[in-house]
Amino acid sequence: MSLYRFRNLILSFVSVCSIVMPSMAQQTNSSDIKPEDAGKLIEQQKKEIENDKDMDPQQKAMLLKMLNGKMVKDVTRKLDHADSKTRAAFELGEEMTALPTPDKTRLAGISAKPLSKAQLVQYLTGLSVKLNATVDAATRTSANNIFLKAKGNGASLRQAALVAWYNGHPEEGLLLAVKAASLSYEINALNNLGAMLDLIGHEEKAVPLLQYALRHDSTNASVLNNLGRAWLGLGEKDKARKMFINCIHFAPRHPEANNSLGCLYEAAGDKANAEASFKKSLEGGYNETAYKHLSKLDPDFDIVVLVGQHHKAPAYFNQFKIKLPDECYHLEESKTVSKKLDLFQQEMDRLTLVYSPLLASDVEKNDEQLKAAQNTIMAGLSEGKAVKMAVPPLMRVAGLMLAGLHKEYIKDTALANKDYRDKINLLLEKYHRETERMTASFKAQYRYGEGGELGHHACLNCEQVNRQMCKALHAVANEYQGDAASLNQVYRDRYHRLLLNYFDDFVYWGQLYNLTGYGSNAAFYQTVIDFLIEMKMLSYKTPLLDDPCPDPNAGIGNVSVDKYEANAKPQCPISLVLAFGVGKLSLDCSSMSISGGELIQVGYKHDFTSGQSTLSAGAGISVNVGVGAVTAGAGAGETIYVTFDGNGNPMDAGIKTEAGVSAQAGALSTGASMDVTLSMNAGFDFTPSGLSNSITL
Repeated sequence: MSLYRFRNLILSFVSVCSIVMPSMAQQTNSSDIKPEDAGKLIEQQKKEIENDKDMDPQQKAMLLKMLNGKMVKDVTRKLDHADSKTRAAFELGEEMTALPTPDKTRLAGISAKPLSKAQLVQYLTGLSVKLNATVDAATRTSANNIFLKAKGNGASLRQAALVAWYNGHPEEGLLLAVKAASLSYEINALNNLGAMLDLIGHEEKAVPLLQYALRHDSTNASVLNNLGRAWLGLGEKDKARKMFINCIHFAPRHPEANNSLGCLYEAAGDKANAEASFKKSLEGGYNETAYKHLSKLDPDFDIVVLVGQHHKAPAYFNQFKIKLPDECYHLEESKTVSKKLDLFQQEMDRLTLVYSPLLASDVEKNDEQLKAAQNTIMAGLSEGKAVKMAVPPLMRVAGLMLAGLHKEYIKDTALANKDYRDKINLLLEKYHRETERMTASFKAQYRYGEGGELGHHACLNCEQVNRQMCKALHAVANEYQGDAASLNQVYRDRYHRLLLNYFDDFVYWGQLYNLTGYGSNAAFYQTVIDFLIEMKMLSYKTPLLDDPCPDPNAGIGNVSVDKYEANAKPQCPISLVLAFGVGKLSLDCSSMSISGGELIQVGYKHDFTSGQSTLSAGAGISVNVGVGAVTAGAGAGETIYVTFDGNGNPMDAGIKTEAGVSAQAGALSTGASMDVTLSMNAGFDFTPSGLSNSITL
């Protein structure tokens, strides 16, 4: 077993236990785990599981079997007496506290003069020899087979290198990237090879390649970023800063260049520019580096605004066309409006009853699938088998967006309610004061005389005064009823817009924040039910003043409200397909794949830790965003960015277009027939690469 997998194995145990026991997730910070903590952690969890009276007996037995298994015992025994290499594997998750300092040894090996074409050929040959010497025979054979199938096609090999890298075969990816660069010396091939070398901690090997590429394409944003990343890794901060500034000149929202520049500003104590850089990075595509740093610099930053710029939810609820009954502007309409409100509320209840069983059914199916997944994972770990714990793409950003949206929704609706409450209460207070004053004024006109069998004073004009008072009070009440109706109309229009805007986004991100398709369906049904409840509650706000002189003969005419059909669950809002010659990158709600067709058959494996990276795609891509077509790729600022974490898991995908285009982004979709160029962009995230010690150059 690889040393780097020991740490991941223990974290897998923690993850499985956390699924079954949520309290454990709150108590355990994976980044704080040390090798010698493993045994104590396992024993602690065994005791908690044994004492948990509410846990399913079958799950309890399987989890205890896993934790008492031979593999766990062997691993914990190894970690209790960790050697330097094992400890180094654990420390991969620990961040450096400062930027790299100049590495004089590695810097001394870089030629002061740019490579000539002949020197580039010689350089790539030497790099190929060293790579072949450091990788195993199986990797060399696999890469050579792909090379033979590609029949010397440099573009195919360049794409094959990316496929191999993002499918968890870094050594194979490097071999193919060197072959691709050696065949064509094409700028993108040199750039992608340079990015890979950056990510495995061999920046000194990347610099000559990237300098050559930049000399032949001085405005290439990816090359500028990767060269800046190389200089930063070598401790040359001034050279790195220059490259990053040039990069964002051509690509203002470049995620990786803005991140690295932000780290430089942060280290220099320039908080304002650091914040601005990390915000620009998130506008290009959500990534953990920018989020982590910005959270420290500005804990109250608005992720919804930054990430939301390149995602636009379809108007799911516009098709509902649910309309609240008309306001009551005149007292004579109050009985009719009241009846309409009753019928509307009944219709909301009816629709809720349509969705409730659908919600319950999918919640049950989702729970069944999650339980089955838990059992499979626990069974695999207890038997010492490899277990793949797949997480849907964009799930992390979806969770953050939902939390941010919920916070903003609560704030905005609370403000709307407060504004309305203050205004309506002020109006009603004024109304009651005026009616009290008028009532007192009219009653002061009562005149009494002697009479009555019981000696009571008889009111001589009360009937006449009461008729006048009733008429006057009715007129005032009608006036205030109209004012109250106008206030309520403004309020409910404002609140209804919030419902539509936020709930569309809740549906959009809710579909991405689930481990199963049933979970996505349940999220949609729950959001719709919440919407219906809000609409019903909004109808209760309609003000209906008491009529001081009701007409006893007034009746209610024919009253009816619209009937509404239940919406079918929406399709996945994310569909990104980027075709690049013999391969394609596909991304949707449940999965991400980067494949290479028949020429590029590589297995899927993720057992390495590398730095964060981004794929940028251009070349005039036509993107359907649900609200019209946007053509991207005409300039460096019009680029699709797909961001990946250190293990190759996709974090986000977004299109950024130049100002003036209304459809900024949304349900990304490109035709598979489009041929695009994918450029690899190495990121800097203060975390050492897990490949730096395994690939010797």
